[in-house]
Amino acid sequence: MELTNEEFNRFLHLRALEWANLPAFISSLYAPILLIYLPWFVVLIIQVLLGLGWCIMRYKNPRLQNATRYAIWVGKGQWPIAVAGFIGLVIRHKFILAFVALGWPLLSGVFTFGGRTGIIEQKFLENETSAI
Repeated sequence: MELTNEEFNRFLHLRALEWANLPAFISSLYAPILLIYLPWFVVLIIQVLLGLGWCIMRYKNPRLQNATRYAIWVGKGQWPIAVAGFIGLVIRHKFILAFVALGWPLLSGVFTFGGRTGIIEQKFLENETSAI
């Protein structure tokens, strides 16, 4: 499938946004389940610490191929996992947390620490052209 320049630039920018905040982006694959077994504030602390740790590493070696894989995994898994977390918390009579788990794919954007997507896009392109 061929992309136009505009489509490719949009694709590249979206992957760079996701890469810049990877822990927040992929948190919808684990946070709803963690809310079942851990106190909410522990899940929040874990998320903040992962985000801060990622701030140190995010520019080191970004790969467009990996970012694309993460986008596919998150896209396919975030809502089923959110529903599973919701059901698990309802069974445990934690109704407010159940709705937090259900909405986590939308709420995960709160736990971002910014990032320079232009640098990440440039490194994506550098890494892709060096792999050819």
